[in-house]
Amino acid sequence: TVSPTWSPDGQQLAFSSGPVFGADVDIYLWDMELNRIVNITNTFSGSLFPVWSFSGNQIAFLTDSDLSIMYTDGTKWILLDDESLGRVLGIPAWQPDLQPGNDRE
Repeated sequence: TVSPTWSPDGQQLAFSSGPVFGADVDIYLWDMELNRIVNITNTFSGSLFPVWSFSGNQIAFLTDSDLSIMYTDGTKWILLDDESLGRVLGIPAWQPDLQPGNDRE
């Protein structure tokens, strides 16, 4: 288990885990109330460093050298590949949008 991080409401724990670090590593959510662990990425490449959005509806993480965003209910995966961003180095972080009325995502 690598890089565990609590959801903003403290009810879930996101973490990376897999048989070999860097290969077949996925992002999992552990729901504390239901005592259930769910694999939300299920990829064939490493998914590392999950970071919760401010609302807790999305998780940003690295897959190889790409930045990805996954909705926590599993409905949508957004891949921001290296062609649009350049090589991603380091742990992802959310930045607040300070526009009035924005839900900060």
